[in-house]
Amino acid sequence: MRPHLVRGSLLTIIVLMTLVNVVTFWMWRSSVAEYQALQRGITRIVQAVESFHEESTTAPGSGDGTVSDPLKVMKTVERVAKRARMEQLLTTIEQQGGELALTFEEVRFNSLIGWLVTLEREGVQVISVVARRTAKAGMVFVEVVVR
Repeated sequence: MRPHLVRGSLLTIIVLMTLVNVVTFWMWRSSVAEYQALQRGITRIVQAVESFHEESTTAPGSGDGTVSDPLKVMKTVERVAKRARMEQLLTTIEQQGGELALTFEEVRFNSLIGWLVTLEREGVQVISVVARRTAKAGMVFVEVVVR
């Protein structure tokens, strides 16, 4: 092989490797940014839920502001999901003792926050929220436990 071709090939390899590293670094940084945005959103949910627990709201038929009957909780969850146009996204509802476990396979994160706040206003207590991002931007897989 001729020396000038070897130098040209070596230079091409170096340029391509540098480009691959830059693209990989950029993809990693965007993933970190999305993860941080998701964490900030979850923090906002927790703060909103805590603020509603601190406020005194009264649900029909309840003196402490919460709906206690699991059947009433389920009906409230379904009604609020339908009002928010999220009933098709709610993939499972399972009763676990006095609590309900809800799963959304893929839901807009911003819609989820509003839905959780509305549930709290309706007297449903949000116990836990676990959200993981999906392949689509702005969408999350969510597991929620309420009572």
